[in-house]
Amino acid sequence: MKSRLNKYPFLIVGFIHLVMLIYTFYKSSDKKKHLVLLLNFVGFAYIFDYIIVVFLNGYKYKPCFLKQNYLDNIFGAVLSQFFYVPVTALFITVMKFGWISKILFSLYFVLIERLFVNLRIYKNKWRRTHYTFSLILVSFYFNDKWAEQIVKRNLIILFVSVFSFLH
Repeated sequence: MKSRLNKYPFLIVGFIHLVMLIYTFYKSSDKKKHLVLLLNFVGFAYIFDYIIVVFLNGYKYKPCFLKQNYLDNIFGAVLSQFFYVPVTALFITVMKFGWISKILFSLYFVLIERLFVNLRIYKNKWRRTHYTFSLILVSFYFNDKWAEQIVKRNLIILFVSVFSFLH
């Protein structure tokens, strides 16, 4: 019975981020540019997650959407890296939030992680929660700087963005 309930926290967080995404695009002055940024953020998050989850086995998700444990773990990682984190990064970038907001959103992800650990639907292996805070905070800063370079039409950044977008 409990395993069937595992998916609900993932769905609730997903709903929060869906609302955040809709609001972000509603407020966006350049929806096409922001869609490209979102997909770019997704590509970078996937590269990170590929290394941490697949190669280094840093943590495990247990959303219980799929019957096979390995695929279910990957699906949980996809939800996080395809949706939760990139949508938040885009929200921060589009709204032009500063450092305090970046710190608060990083803490938000730490709280989600701790809640998921307590619910036993997420398990850290060698990876620790303070890595979540630090790496997400750095990624928010990086994403803002990347967005600035896209606006400036930096050819290297545009090329890497296309690669990331396709990835």
